[in-house]
Amino acid sequence: MSAIIYGSSQVRLNFGPNHYLLAHLQAATATRFAEGRGFFLTLSGHDDGQETSMSYWLHPSIPLLFAYDTENDEGERPEQIVIEAQHVEALLSAMDRPIGVLWGFDVDADRWVPFYDDPADPDSDK
Repeated sequence: MSAIIYGSSQVRLNFGPNHYLLAHLQAATATRFAEGRGFFLTLSGHDDGQETSMSYWLHPSIPLLFAYDTENDEGERPEQIVIEAQHVEALLSAMDRPIGVLWGFDVDADRWVPFYDDPADPDSDK
C-alpha cells in the first residue's frame, strides 16, 4: 500500500499498491515545492456506491508524508522503482492545470488508474 498523509489532521490519501505513481508524484512534488509552489491533487472514485471527487491543495507550508509498504502481499520487498524523467515532467505539467493532478477510478476497466487533464483531448474529462 502506498499513501500520502496530508495536513496536521493527517488525512490519509491511499494509492493502493501503485508505488510507481506515488514515487513519481513524490519526485514532481519535491520539484514543485522547491520552487515554493503548490498544486491541486484531485481524487475521484466510488465511496458507498456514490461517485466522488475531492481536490486537495498541496503546498510546501502544509505537512506532507509519502508512505510506502516495504513488503508486498507475498511478504516480499516490492520491485525497485526507477524514476523516469518523462513521467515526472508529465506530472509537473499537470500541476499547472486548474484541476491539477488527477487520480481516479476507471469504471469501464474496473480499476484505479492515473489520468491527466489534457486540454488538447476533448474526452480527457470523462
